[in-house]
Amino acid sequence: MRLLLPRSKLLASLSKVQSVLDKRGIRPLLGYVIIEAKDKINIKVTNLQVYYDISIEGTIDKPGGTALPGRKLYDIIKESKGEIISINVEDNKIIIDDKVTNYNFYLVDFEDFPKIEYLDPSNKVLIDGKIFKKAIKTVSITVAEPDMNPHLSGVFIQKMDDGDKVRFMSSDNHSLSIRDFSLPEFNRILPDHLIMIPKSSINEILKQEDDKGPWKIGLKGDGLYIEPSDECLCYITIRQEEFIDYSPLYTVKIEHKAILKKSPFGESLKRMSTFLEGYLKDTEMYFRAEDGGRLTLKAVTDAGKAEEVLKVSYEGDDFVVHMNPKELLSVAEVMESDEMEISFTEGVSACIITGKADPDYLCVLMPLVEEYQQ
Repeated sequence: MRLLLPRSKLLASLSKVQSVLDKRGIRPLLGYVIIEAKDKINIKVTNLQVYYDISIEGTIDKPGGTALPGRKLYDIIKESKGEIISINVEDNKIIIDDKVTNYNFYLVDFEDFPKIEYLDPSNKVLIDGKIFKKAIKTVSITVAEPDMNPHLSGVFIQKMDDGDKVRFMSSDNHSLSIRDFSLPEFNRILPDHLIMIPKSSINEILKQEDDKGPWKIGLKGDGLYIEPSDECLCYITIRQEEFIDYSPLYTVKIEHKAILKKSPFGESLKRMSTFLEGYLKDTEMYFRAEDGGRLTLKAVTDAGKAEEVLKVSYEGDDFVVHMNPKELLSVAEVMESDEMEISFTEGVSACIITGKADPDYLCVLMPLVEEYQQ
């Protein structure tokens, strides 16, 4: 094999796949980049959960294929000053040359490199990549950790009966996020059962480009195929899991409700989180009806106390609840609404967050302690 590759294109492709390369060395080949040159030049990488196949521009002087250690190759190309990178396979070695430095690698047998079954174009549909990424990002804030709740460690996707909307959900048994989006073409190819995108694969979706037109997307077996462009295929292993029963949320009695300006509320939460750094994440929220509504945020540590008062819209009895400020801040950061509606169920057993500019969105957080009256 003999190739000439633009350094910028090669570096961009290698940068995209670094997160997938195996870091533990359990299966050494999973730390390698496969470069194949037939009709076009392709870079392939997998960790068995995510599979990348990226096409890059270049000149094929002699077709073939080889495997190179992915992180080492990335470091070499990153530091290279040459505009064109030459990759040659000859005499049982791989030679990389940028006209300044010459590198030699031993050949590696990559015949056992994991492969995927490619989808026929007729089995793919076009969707808006921006909407898909937004859906994943919005609900990913409440995904469970794999070591705590492996069966909930991911974003769940559900086909809605209206033929138009797709529901995205996540929960860690302490919090819950639900958001519906209009994705009729995706709805059409979804199975009747729930599918789950594992947490380990979520960032691979979020980093895909969404400015080159619609994404091509397909499903087959336990695989989700995403093509954000003609040059990139990202295959993600999905799972079939059962989600929690959240139907009681739609019948609970709301006892307290407040409307807060998101920007000042978020800034206050950041200050409380900074003060609490290194301590239990417990912020007291004291809602009062006086003057139309006031919210006092208070954080107490061994080092001292932080307190801040915000003007809010609130009607009802005064009450206190303790919440994790980082959880609230995560919700604020994914919402588009300028105002957040924060409701507390009877007995303050749950905090429900919605917003007018975030239709079909609902997030539930659990208070840290029981409420007490002032």
